Amino acid sequence: MVQSPVQPASPTLENVLAHLKGVRTSLRGWKACCPAHADREPSLSIGLGEQGQVLLKCFAGCQIERIVEAMGLTLTDLFPDGATTNERASSNGTHHTTLTLLDLALEKQLPWQFLIHLGIMEHPSGGLNIPYYLPDGTPAPRSRVRTALTAREGSRWNKREGKIVPYGLERLGDARKAGELVLVEGESDCWTLWYQGFPALGLPGAEMAGIVEESILAGIDRLYILQEPDSGGITFVSHLAKRLAEWRWSGRAFVVRLSGAKDPNELYKQDRKGFRATFQQALEQAEPLCVHQTQPASVTPSPTSENKPTIFNLRELLSWELPPVRWAVSEILPEGLTLLAGKPKLGKSWLALSMALSIAAGGVALGKQPVAQGDVLYLALEENARRLQARARQLLASMTEAARSTRATTRRSPRSNDWPMLTMSRSWRCITYARPVRAMFWTRSPVRRA
Repeated sequence: MVQSPVQPASPTLENVLAHLKGVRTSLRGWKACCPAHADREPSLSIGLGEQGQVLLKCFAGCQIERIVEAMGLTLTDLFPDGATTNERASSNGTHHTTLTLLDLALEKQLPWQFLIHLGIMEHPSGGLNIPYYLPDGTPAPRSRVRTALTAREGSRWNKREGKIVPYGLERLGDARKAGELVLVEGESDCWTLWYQGFPALGLPGAEMAGIVEESILAGIDRLYILQEPDSGGITFVSHLAKRLAEWRWSGRAFVVRLSGAKDPNELYKQDRKGFRATFQQALEQAEPLCVHQTQPASVTPSPTSENKPTIFNLRELLSWELPPVRWAVSEILPEGLTLLAGKPKLGKSWLALSMALSIAAGGVALGKQPVAQGDVLYLALEENARRLQARARQLLASMTEAARSTRATTRRSPRSNDWPMLTMSRSWRCITYARPVRAMFWTRSPVRRA
C-alpha cells in the first residue's frame, strides 16, 4: 500500500491503487500509469475527496469510464460504502429528502455518469459536493456544497482555508486549443457547455470577477461573456470589462445574450438536439465588448483629460483592435457627426426627414438600403408645423408604396398616426431626452458670417 504524505489511505483507495501499475506518491496524492492507454510515464492522477471518494484524472485525456473498465472495476468502486443516501436526519430529529445526484441530473437533463466524472458526489451532511480544481488538475482547497437544484436557492462553501478560484481551471487546455473561452455564472452552465463541446469557465457569482487572473486568458484570442437577463448579468459584464481594461488584454471580447432563455442550461433543456447549433449561432451574433482597445496603449485615460488629444506612434496604432463602424443607414449614415451640406433647395431637409422616418419604421431607407428600427430625434429648426406635417405625409405615402413593390420586410407599415419611435421638435432649447437614440437629425438654415 502506498500512502500519501498529505491524505490518509482508505479501503476504497487501497483497492484502486492495487489495480494500478507504477504507483508513486505526488505532492497532493498519487500518480500511476493509466491502464486505458499505452502509458510508459505515469499520467494518471489519483486523489482522495472530502467524502472518501477516489478522484481519477488522466492527463492524456482518457475518460473515467474507460479507466475504470480497464482496471476491472466499476464506477461504484470509487466510492466508500454507505456514502450516499436519500434521507438524512435534520437537527430537530425529523427526516427530510435531500438533494441527490440523480435529482440534479434529471433537473439539468445531463447524464449522471457525466456528473460523476466531474467529481460531484453526495455530501454526508446533505446536498452535493462540487469540487473545484486548479489548472494542474489537483483539487482546489475550496469546494461548493449545493443543497438545492439551483445555487441561489441553496449552496455554501466548505470551511477549508484558501482562496476561491474559478470553476473549470483544469479544462483551460481545451480552451487554448480552440482559441476561445465562454465565461458564465456558476457551475450548471459549465456542465452544459462542456457536455456539448464548448470550452467554458464559471464564476460562482456575478460579482466575483476579482477571482479571474490575467494568466487564465493566456493563449486565448476570443472571450465570450454570457450576460443573463437580470441586474446580475449587467454587473457580471461590467466587472469583467473593468478587469480586461486593467490588464490591457490584447484579445477580442464579446457579449453573448440568449434569445428566449436565461442561461445555457435553460436553452439546452428547451431543445437538446438543436442546442449546439443554436448556441453557436449566439456566439456568432455576439456583440463586441469595447474595453481599452480603442485607447492608445501608452495613455491612461482620466476624467480630466478625456477631451484632450493624445500622442501615439504607428506601432501602437497598428496594434489596436478597433471596433467596426456602426451604420444608421448602411454605407451612407455612420455613427458620429455627419454634415449634409449643399446649395439651397437641393432637398437636404427632404433627405434628412426621409432617413428619419425610415429608421423609425425599420426596413429600408431610400428605397433599397436596409436599416434597423430605432428611436429617432428630429430637430426641425427651419420648419413650421404645417410644412413638416405635409412633408411627412408625402414621404410616408411613398415609403408605403416602396415597401409594397419590394421584397424587403419591415417591422410594421409606416402609418402617420402611430410613431412612438420618432420624436420631433422645432426648437433645440430646453430639450430633455433620456432614451438612447439610433439617429438624431438637426436641420437648420445656412450659417452666415456676421
